Amino acid sequence: MPRRELLTSSEREQLLALPRDDGALLRVATLSKEDLAFIGQHRGDHNRLGVGIQLCYLRHLGRVLGPDEAPDAQLLGLVAVQLRVSAGVWDLYANRDQTRREHLQEILERLSLKQFDRVTHREIAKWLLPIALQTTQGLVLAQAVIEELDPGPHPRVT
Repeated sequence: MPRRELLTSSEREQLLALPRDDGALLRVATLSKEDLAFIGQHRGDHNRLGVGIQLCYLRHLGRVLGPDEAPDAQLLGLVAVQLRVSAGVWDLYANRDQTRREHLQEILERLSLKQFDRVTHREIAKWLLPIALQTTQGLVLAQAVIEELDPGPHPRVT
């Protein structure tokens, strides 16, 4: 039986996209002194830029970039300027998949986050069931999960 997609590609894009408003994008991209100190512990411009980008995506979008996924060009530029590196060094980042995974683990620990595992999956599925019985809209379910996992402010996608 083919797997049914919960979200349309358009809904998925909206849900996972960075803000397009300049002010909101600046809030996502702005690194604190503590962030800069943490990032500065990594050797090489490409690694510092990679850690900075991963930090922004994880902290503000709750996700990581896929191994072959390029970061948003505007975000890349804003982070590169703060780190005083060329945005072009991104292409050198994580030629070793292990480097990217090690950096991700460091960032998760720094943000006091954990990876979504089977236990968490089961807990969320159990929690989501009553909501799922009331709607057929995948976006409503996805937003409910996001809000449950991170009760911070999230813009509504319409």
